[in-house]
Amino acid sequence: MLPEVKKEILRKSLHLPGLGVPFLFTWQASFTLTLLFLLSLFYLVNEWFRVHKLTRSPDIDLAPIYLALGLGLSTFFFPFRAALVGALLVCGGDVLAAIVGVQWGKKKIPLTNKTYLGSFTFLISSFCFLTLILGWKPALMIAFITSFIEVFSKRGLDNLFLPIVGGFLAS
Repeated sequence: MLPEVKKEILRKSLHLPGLGVPFLFTWQASFTLTLLFLLSLFYLVNEWFRVHKLTRSPDIDLAPIYLALGLGLSTFFFPFRAALVGALLVCGGDVLAAIVGVQWGKKKIPLTNKTYLGSFTFLISSFCFLTLILGWKPALMIAFITSFIEVFSKRGLDNLFLPIVGGFLAS
């Protein structure tokens, strides 16, 4: 396995606990939102120290913050099933797309850093996940629309928009 793939698997494995957010929210909403806020704050502080003390790079990776914000907003504003749809898109489809795209994707989509194979993986895996919850027609529509978000989002913004748009479309 290539080192880039190992790094991507480790990075994307941090998405997987996000699948629990809709479930945790139904059990204890204020606890869930507080936890997301505290984890985001902890991450930002660590990222600030990494950037300013270790690398002196101006780039702070906001993708994990976008993930927490997207999951939190979709869980807060949408019914459980719709929030779960959003979580599956960003914690399932996006993860698989990244791993497949980094490992086997060769041809890049113009004007993006995404591969055709990774984006196709997002479409197919999201359709499969969502079909279990919504049936095939709404799953296909949502997977198709959110595929464009996954392809054309810049700098981790798909982590914000996938759960919100997916949740909106499913509600």
